[in-house]
Amino acid sequence: MEIRKKLFLRKNFILFLTMLCAILLLGCSSQSESVVAKNDRIVSDEIIISFQDFASREQIDDFLSGQEVVVDGTLSDIGMYRLILPVPLSEEELELLAETLRDNSIVDKTYLNTVVTMENASVKGYFCPNDPWSGEYWDTNVPGGKNWGIEAIDAPGAWRYLDFMTNVNVGIIESHVPNHLHPDLKDGFVNRQCLLIDKDGNYKEIDPGMMKPDRHSTRVASVINAAFNNDEGVTGVMGGKGKLYSYAIEY
Repeated sequence: MEIRKKLFLRKNFILFLTMLCAILLLGCSSQSESVVAKNDRIVSDEIIISFQDFASREQIDDFLSGQEVVVDGTLSDIGMYRLILPVPLSEEELELLAETLRDNSIVDKTYLNTVVTMENASVKGYFCPNDPWSGEYWDTNVPGGKNWGIEAIDAPGAWRYLDFMTNVNVGIIESHVPNHLHPDLKDGFVNRQCLLIDKDGNYKEIDPGMMKPDRHSTRVASVINAAFNNDEGVTGVMGGKGKLYSYAIEY
């Protein structure tokens, strides 16, 4: 049971990291006078690749070592790698290479890497919500206090562009049920489910309302999607753009 719990916590951490990347990399869905999205630019010497779930670390390492590329494994924990080619290629050549890489049975998907350029994106600016954070002040240059993590990733800088970001569905796998009635979370859940496993390993789906909410799972949900700019509590990283799908594993 302890191993299962560790696996669930690891999956939750990966989901959280993925969500952080998503809010910073989302495409634009509208325009304003001050910031306008330009056309996507293809990175001419890079390909993004992911591998099948069944692929072992040894298989992946062997495959990557056989390619004449520099491998960026920053996101290897979620099975994604950036391949940096020795020379730039045309878009057609990149597509052909990506298709060739996909022919290997352990490869799941390949993508051409793109960059979205924003006019005036270099202009300094941020948006700080009115959520009290127990009286903490905002300073992204010197992160500190209870909101230091949000400051450290410069979430206020991303929140400046909330009007350009679309809603994101976020799945939370936790070992207990979050408190969906919390004032900062009561409107954030789209779906909640719960699997109960007894001491003999038997399991069944139950109504999550039958279980006592847990502080840790509530905190995780709040970090992701606490109501934004509502003059109460704290602020979720998603800036009000998240829609939560919760699956709790109760023992």
